[in-house]
Amino acid sequence: MKLKTRFVALMLLILCSFSLVAWFYSENLRSRINEQWAEQLAERQVQFDKHRTLMPIIREVGLALKMAKEPALINMAMDESNPEAVKNGVEILEQYRINFRDHSYFAAFSRSGNYYANDATNQYASKELRYTLSREKTSDDWFFATLANNKRYDINVNEDSELGVTKVWINVLIRHNAEVLGVIGTGIDISEFINEAVDTVYPGIHNLLVNRDMAIQIHPDRELINYASAFKATDENIRLDALFKNSADLENIQKAMGRLEAGSNQTEMLRVNFKGEQYLLGIAYLPEIEWFDLTLMNTKRLSLFGDVNILPLLLGVFFLMAVLLVWVVLNHWILNPLTKLQHVMESIEQGNLGASPPLVGTGEIHQLSAKFRSMFEFVQDTNQALEETVRQRTSLLQSVLDNAPLGIWMVDRQGKVQFVNRTFCHETGVSEQEFLQADHYSDVLPLANSESYRRTDKECLEQSDGVHVSAELLPFIDGENHLVEIIKAKVIGQGETVLGIICLGVDITQQKKLEEQLLQSQKMEAIGTLVGGIAHDFNNTLAAIMGNLYLAKKQIDKKELLNSKLSIIEDLSDHAAEMVKQLLTFARKDMVSTRPFSLTSFLNEEFKLSKSIIPENISYSMNLSSEELTIHGDVTQLQQVLINLLNNARDAVRDIQQPSIICSLEPFNVDADFSHRHPEISTERLAHLKVEDNGMGVSKEDLGHVFEPFFTTKAVGEGTGLGLSMVYGSIQTHGGVIEVESTEGEGTAFHVYLPLTQSDGVVVERVEEIAIEGKGETILLIDDEMSVRETTGEVLRELGYKVLLAADGEDGLEKFKANSGGIDAIISDAVMPRMGGA
Repeated sequence: MKLKTRFVALMLLILCSFSLVAWFYSENLRSRINEQWAEQLAERQVQFDKHRTLMPIIREVGLALKMAKEPALINMAMDESNPEAVKNGVEILEQYRINFRDHSYFAAFSRSGNYYANDATNQYASKELRYTLSREKTSDDWFFATLANNKRYDINVNEDSELGVTKVWINVLIRHNAEVLGVIGTGIDISEFINEAVDTVYPGIHNLLVNRDMAIQIHPDRELINYASAFKATDENIRLDALFKNSADLENIQKAMGRLEAGSNQTEMLRVNFKGEQYLLGIAYLPEIEWFDLTLMNTKRLSLFGDVNILPLLLGVFFLMAVLLVWVVLNHWILNPLTKLQHVMESIEQGNLGASPPLVGTGEIHQLSAKFRSMFEFVQDTNQALEETVRQRTSLLQSVLDNAPLGIWMVDRQGKVQFVNRTFCHETGVSEQEFLQADHYSDVLPLANSESYRRTDKECLEQSDGVHVSAELLPFIDGENHLVEIIKAKVIGQGETVLGIICLGVDITQQKKLEEQLLQSQKMEAIGTLVGGIAHDFNNTLAAIMGNLYLAKKQIDKKELLNSKLSIIEDLSDHAAEMVKQLLTFARKDMVSTRPFSLTSFLNEEFKLSKSIIPENISYSMNLSSEELTIHGDVTQLQQVLINLLNNARDAVRDIQQPSIICSLEPFNVDADFSHRHPEISTERLAHLKVEDNGMGVSKEDLGHVFEPFFTTKAVGEGTGLGLSMVYGSIQTHGGVIEVESTEGEGTAFHVYLPLTQSDGVVVERVEEIAIEGKGETILLIDDEMSVRETTGEVLRELGYKVLLAADGEDGLEKFKANSGGIDAIISDAVMPRMGGA
């Protein structure tokens, strides 16, 4: 759409808008004036209705209250059996009857229930006692209800069926001291009261009176009056809901009545729906009679002004003439130059950036075109600079990612690669093009489990923190399988939109090798500790063997004594072999191998071995539970745990006068306190191993760091700081926990808790070995040690076997080929020159 066309359309739109605004404003002004006038009229009408309602009632109430204090009337109520008292009382009633507006009275006494009355015609002269009230008669409920309310006076609209009249009754209690003697008062004819209180000659105005329960007391339509409302159940009353059908209007009326009764306002004005039209409702409270005066006014019928339509018409004509004049001026000064400038902008928008835009128009239009040219040139220069900056930053970011020492790749939500760096392509030997073309990155990674990768992708996308870590074995371009730790993190874009996953692959192969080497070095450090103690024990064993051999030679002729010495030598040799076996088992470089075994029997055996690393000056004891506590674990790891804890305890008591180390094992039932400290433990029964000493203890500052790697309180060269961290890791591997208690200068206790298992434990017991005698079977014996070969061969011949001897693997292989049909078994050393036996 052309600028001129837009301008014309804008002017027409402004003209129409202005006309509509003017019309709406005039209508609104007229409506507001009418509403304000109606509200003021309604407020005055409410005040007028309030006063015209109260005027006839207040005078009658005052006379009735005065009459209730007359001594003659009180005497009559107290003693109706006294004719003189009754006569004097009736005279007083007659005096007040003349003064009452309706020239009538009534008096009902509570002691006798007698009801006295007379009217304006004096038809009940000398017959003032009309009837006796009864609780059995519904028509007499007003009397007993008035007594029960115990109010000084009240106003009630009711029909007296006995007298045949319907009035607005003014009921006043007559009292003597604390006793209520009865109810006296007068009435105003209902028709007269309606004419004076609620009838109105103004069109569109309705008036009515209600009580606080919204029961209608006075209404121009007598069928809507709720007679005797004070003495009926609430649901039996004719209420305002007979006139107002909108529940919100009823609720607002109820609230307004509450505010008026509380004294916050004199009148309340509400907008309500009445008979399908909007009315203004004014409400006033009459506290003297506890009624509310409601005045309904139809504001449309009470309008102060009629329709005013000439104003918007005049304004529209004036504005149209002004628009035509402005159009001629603006077309010459503004629209034509702006049209030229628009053509220039359209040319630039189409990509014609070669030349600067021309200057057009005069005055502000000329300045605008000059500013536009300056802006164009600035944007052109800035755009070129930004493009160069983006190119440099993109190149730098690409270089950083490609040269990062770890694999980096990004995938979308379906696992399709969006980016992969050069490092990961070089490590895996998979080109960038292959990654980008694959449906899922795991499809082009050798050894990759596609289902595993897709599952971890899904977990990463669904987790709240959006991070997932796993380890995968991948073949690298060097031909070796490398262990790669893959860290996946969810990528969040604008509006919390998940764009995909960024993956970081870190080669941790060398790290794992170093960890294994470190673990083995810790084992060898512990072995070095063991060897120092075992050497003494081993030397003692060898000395005992040599001594018994010497004695055996002396007793060569005495067979019984000779057998005894040889048995001792055999036991000592078994003991030495067992120590060597334990050292070899402890030093092996195997992975963790768990099995069920008896921790009780294990510690019983370890106690014998561990005594060799505890100096004799230290009191060392082990208290084991009588119950066989079975766990599922790795014997070698637990040996290392015990040795490390004992080494720490030994070093801790080094400078103590009476050093002591105590080990104990007992079952432990998990309690609430333990569960709170270790919620990861799910079993109810644990094995509790405690290693405690009376050494130097650990300070509070250091206690929280004892399980950290490389943390140590020992002097340089005395420890690596890895022992307790290895212990912590081993206990974690076994699904257990370790705690430490220590008081500086008093000692330290380590508590190890391991889950018990229901499997039968493997109890290590010494089994007496029995040699199996042969029956001429042939055994090929291969050993490079001649003494071992000759001695073992001689023993086998003594047992009844035929023996073929070989000095090494090659010799054994030749003898096997030569006698392959006659060899029943082969016994071979594992390590030998030329060819081993493994």
